[in-house]
Amino acid sequence: MTSLQFHEGSGGTTAGVTTVRAADDKLQHFVTRIAGHTDLDCLIQIRDNEQVIWEVAKDVSTGCDFSYDVDVIPITPLNKVDVVISASTSDCFASITGFSRHTGSAVK
Repeated sequence: MTSLQFHEGSGGTTAGVTTVRAADDKLQHFVTRIAGHTDLDCLIQIRDNEQVIWEVAKDVSTGCDFSYDVDVIPITPLNKVDVVISASTSDCFASITGFSRHTGSAVK
């Protein structure tokens, strides 16, 4: 089965940031890594179509940058996936890396 690699990134300011890999009517996404930086203690989440499926608290006293290899997290077929930084005072960035596979049937 062919896998399609993806990498998405978004920057934010005072309200945090959400980086999205859009839903596709023929694909299932799999997350392998998230990374970025934030300037405020916050929650970092991976969400499967708005449902939190992975979460970590980030304490910026240990540094602003973060990177988590999350093994392989399967997202429900045909759903979007996003990574969320819940808060920031002025600067943050989040990226999501993974791959997608064809589900074998399309939603009509």
